[in-house]
Amino acid sequence: MPSLAAIRATLTIFGESAGSFAVSTLMAAAPAQGLFQKAIGESGGAFSDALPTQTREAAENRDQAWAESLGASTLAELRAMPAAALIDAAAKDGAPHFSTVLDGRMLTEPVPDTYQKGRQAHVPLLAGWNRDENASLANDMTVEKWEGLCRGGNSPTGQKSFSSLSRRYR
Repeated sequence: MPSLAAIRATLTIFGESAGSFAVSTLMAAAPAQGLFQKAIGESGGAFSDALPTQTREAAENRDQAWAESLGASTLAELRAMPAAALIDAAAKDGAPHFSTVLDGRMLTEPVPDTYQKGRQAHVPLLAGWNRDENASLANDMTVEKWEGLCRGGNSPTGQKSFSSLSRRYR
């Protein structure tokens, strides 16, 4: 079996869809740098402000309020709930959605800011879009449409991050 050092020297991380957001987030996380040497992201990325960013305290408060709205005030009570009830509750309007959490350890600033400042892991990155991923976005995909999605629409943060990313990975 190869040593951990040998594995780290050749390790490639890969993610598709939400996993691709995780890949670009890991590239921005300082504690993860040096743990992998290559990255592949398919159909997504945290390079713009497409996903909200919250502080740890804000995320904890949001999630606690949601759990209490379900009648659970502890993690044990949440775990005791039927999975179907949690799935139904998560699908309703107002349920919390995934967001990037600035916990002060893994992430100390929004991911797009890390890329804009060039502080992400500088490893080879293969980025792309799966043809049938979110088919409504993929229909009639063009370079211009793809760049617009990467830029985060009219978001100034997305525009800066896209420019920074495209300079580094062209």
